[in-house]
Amino acid sequence: MSIWVLVAFVVGLILGLLIGWFYWRNRIAERDNQIHRLQTLVQSKETNLLDLKARLQEGESGLGRLRAQLSQSEQTIRGLTAQVEERGKTISQLESELGERDARIKDLERGVEEAKAVASLPTQEGRAGTPLPDLAPVMPSRPDDLKRIEGIGPKIASLLGAAGITTFAQLANTDVGRLQQILRNAHLEMADPTSWPEQAGLAAAGDWAGLQVLQNELKGGRRV
Repeated sequence: MSIWVLVAFVVGLILGLLIGWFYWRNRIAERDNQIHRLQTLVQSKETNLLDLKARLQEGESGLGRLRAQLSQSEQTIRGLTAQVEERGKTISQLESELGERDARIKDLERGVEEAKAVASLPTQEGRAGTPLPDLAPVMPSRPDDLKRIEGIGPKIASLLGAAGITTFAQLANTDVGRLQQILRNAHLEMADPTSWPEQAGLAAAGDWAGLQVLQNELKGGRRV
């Protein structure tokens, strides 16, 4: 009886070992499958990461190109701005020259009218027998460059020319109040004409050294 018990025990032990071996083999196979899936997932993540890095590098490269284009555009804009400013200065200068030419034309027209009036008078003796003086046509004075006065630019010089002030002598004899009114009419109240007659007097007298000394004390036509 004891032998059969022993045989049964041995058979049961062997069956238990076989069942355990199959069980743990399945568990190990499942674990291997899980590890394989995890490795596959990690590789996929690494591939995606490399793709993202490549896209990031491409984006940085594109950003660098955009920055270069922006810098070039800014340089182009600065160049165009400088050209516009230069054109503006040229236009202002041309407007000033045009104003001076208009003033000269008006003076010439007045001179022509005066010459015609003189030419229509008797040239030898009047009706009463009194000799008439020899009258020569009065030629208009040549306009001066008023822009040499501190505080006067092309636009203000044109305004003064339109008001009949084209020479240093005329400006020197013009009341400051009238100059201020001319500036107010043109909405240029910021300009200060207080020193203009004094400067113009020195220029009319040809005292350029004295004018330079005075202008060294001025800023925008104002004493500082």
